[in-house]
Amino acid sequence: MPEKSIQSGSHVFRVDKFVVPQAARDEFIARVIATHAVLRKHPGFVRDNLLEQVAGPGEFNVVTIVEWESQAHIDEAKTAVMAMHKQSGFNSQAAFARLGIKADIANYREIDAWQAMRKSERLFRLVTLLQGRRTAITAQVLAEKLGVAVRTVYRDIQALVLSGVPIDGEAGVGYRLRAGFDLPPLMFQSDEVTALLVGSRMVQAWTDPDLAQAAKQAEAKILAALTPQMLIGISRLPYRIPVYECNESDTHRILRKACEGRQKISIAYRDMNGKESSRTLWPLGMVGWGVHWTLLAWCEKRDDYRNFRFDRIQNIMLLPEHYPLHPQRNLEHYLTRIVGIEDAQKPA
Repeated sequence: MPEKSIQSGSHVFRVDKFVVPQAARDEFIARVIATHAVLRKHPGFVRDNLLEQVAGPGEFNVVTIVEWESQAHIDEAKTAVMAMHKQSGFNSQAAFARLGIKADIANYREIDAWQAMRKSERLFRLVTLLQGRRTAITAQVLAEKLGVAVRTVYRDIQALVLSGVPIDGEAGVGYRLRAGFDLPPLMFQSDEVTALLVGSRMVQAWTDPDLAQAAKQAEAKILAALTPQMLIGISRLPYRIPVYECNESDTHRILRKACEGRQKISIAYRDMNGKESSRTLWPLGMVGWGVHWTLLAWCEKRDDYRNFRFDRIQNIMLLPEHYPLHPQRNLEHYLTRIVGIEDAQKPA
């Protein structure tokens, strides 16, 4: 199979293109995945990708891309894969002939200016990930979030430290950003601004006056950071979230404060059948269903989790007593252990 390379830049990209008959696709993809599992453990590996498209009736175009630190690393990896194939008795040329697969293999080098731009974006994302956490995060987790090899994360961490970014930690343990470090003003992509503004206006429409005011202030800061061209685009946003007078807004404010402060509450509640009861609760979290909200709480009367709709709470009173942190009485425990879903929105 032909091998070509372009001598420019530093990293080398191995690009393999295949035309694969539909009948051979599953066997071929399984072999590619097994091979790449070996490549990912090899020194010099940066990242990889596997792409496909329908080429025509009964055929697929499949492209594999592997980024390496150098040509030498590609040569070493190729030797390792050939040794693996020899040990298992696999002959790639014979297999391709048997399956009717056509292959075109080439090596490319990344253009210097493009690589420099991509690295700066990755370093910015790395600092953002560290800044958004209270606890240390391992290089493995950072690598997964950034889509790069763990060794790349180690090098990026070292580059940031040498440039003066105060990162504490070490390989194998985890990293965290020292308290008090601030990034320069953020630059947003157009879709990111849209997501933030739509979210802000949902907060203004569906929560409480205090939080709505905070959302307005945050929105003003976001708009102040945008370029004139982006402001023109934002002025054409198609989203409108009407703000109606809501009877639940005061209830929302009280319950939010109670959740944040782990403060017990007493409520008078009317259920869907009209039956009234009094409850002493540990307010654990609030779940939004668009305009309406429910409170997840630990009910002292039932000694169990209970959900309460805001619009059915007849009266609410903050109690002077605070409830303790409890490993089996909290929002995350309820979602993961009782409901059986991942708490995907838990802050880092």
